Amino acid sequence: MKLSSRRAFTLIELLVVVGIISVLIGLLIPAVQKVREAALRLKCANNLRQIGIGLLNRESLVGDLPPASVGNKINWRHQLLPFIEQEKIFKRIKADKPWHEGENLSVVAVTPIGTFECPSVPIRPDVRNLVLEKGSRPIAFDRPLTTSDYEVVLGIEPDQYRLVMNPENKDPLDLFKRTRGAMIANTPTKLDDFLDGISQTILISESAGRPDMYGLSRSVIRYREAGGIPEPTRASCWADTTGPYVLDLGIPTSPVAETPQPTGPVFGKGIGETTNKAQPYSFHTGGFQAVTADGSLRFFRVMDWNKAIRLLTIRGHEPGLEEF
Repeated sequence: MKLSSRRAFTLIELLVVVGIISVLIGLLIPAVQKVREAALRLKCANNLRQIGIGLLNRESLVGDLPPASVGNKINWRHQLLPFIEQEKIFKRIKADKPWHEGENLSVVAVTPIGTFECPSVPIRPDVRNLVLEKGSRPIAFDRPLTTSDYEVVLGIEPDQYRLVMNPENKDPLDLFKRTRGAMIANTPTKLDDFLDGISQTILISESAGRPDMYGLSRSVIRYREAGGIPEPTRASCWADTTGPYVLDLGIPTSPVAETPQPTGPVFGKGIGETTNKAQPYSFHTGGFQAVTADGSLRFFRVMDWNKAIRLLTIRGHEPGLEEF
């Protein structure tokens, strides 16, 4: 009886099979990455929804939105804690003491709060040293402080607002009133103050990755590489009162400048991917997520400065979201 022989793969056939598998893997990986990013963006969206609903629930109970910060003691997140199921932490923090002293610091330093962290941030900042005042000695920690990727915009620098929007009334006092954000330092805000409409104004937006500094190219200046921490740390953790910021458009404010031009780390006219130093910023493709003062979640494509300004002021009387 003749035995059947088993034919082995030739080298060419093996290479063809390997090539086909490689192509399939190459097609599969981007799809997997897109699915993963969609899941991370959904988680980030849920965080923002909880924050927005929590702030509005507090407004319903107390009658106003909390200050963005109160001196060097607490920021808006402290007042939000009971409304995102973190009442135990809220009770442990003494609101009449600075967040970075004594028991307050021991609570903040060891308490990560997932609601305040975007899962798309590629590298969590390793903040183990804190400089409170320029020239002062840094405070060292055994473990990193727990950060936050969502923030309020205190307002817009009036001169930059004037350069971008060119309003008819250039009176400094009028510009100051028109450029304030949804929440400001030391003073609560009532929803009645939103003259542009609560659905037309961003309440909280992504400002991810701080205090590490990211730019348009996604390159990063690491917090611990910044020349031995030469200046006070901004947004070092979720309790830090230096986190809220005035929008920096990256353009000169000198009256001799005929045409506003980007400076510093800003390489484009878009808000959302330009820089996280003092602007809304995210690691999601194409833009950033934010919650408006009516509790609605929105995804904003990278926007020109004049579009962003309209959404970040409560009484600028600019056209609203109907233009988007």
